[in-house]
Amino acid sequence: MSSKFISQRFEIPVQHRLNIDHHSPRRHGHNLFVTVKVKSNQDDSLKLKLSTWVESFKETFVSQDLEQFLPHPTTEQVLNYIVSNLQQSLNTFNIHEVQIQETSKNQFVWTNPKNH
Repeated sequence: MSSKFISQRFEIPVQHRLNIDHHSPRRHGHNLFVTVKVKSNQDDSLKLKLSTWVESFKETFVSQDLEQFLPHPTTEQVLNYIVSNLQQSLNTFNIHEVQIQETSKNQFVWTNPKNH
């Protein structure tokens, strides 16, 4: 059976503290769009594992501020956190690329250096 690429795009609502005024930081939110591209010959197994990971990851981020995971969260840091978490969860699969989009004007991409 030959390997092929499987992609899944999902949305993660995230929040963090916006420190405009030192006396009363307020919460600020974004919807991050994340696309994960994995190379595999195990379609069903990968789709199930990826879907399970997505739901678990979304639940974690929905209920907590990003500062609980990253001291000064930027989109780049969130991308690196997602990649690290994915690599641990999908360690038997070849993660090819992860993209994160915060707005229509910015997108960050991580490409697996082992695939070059």
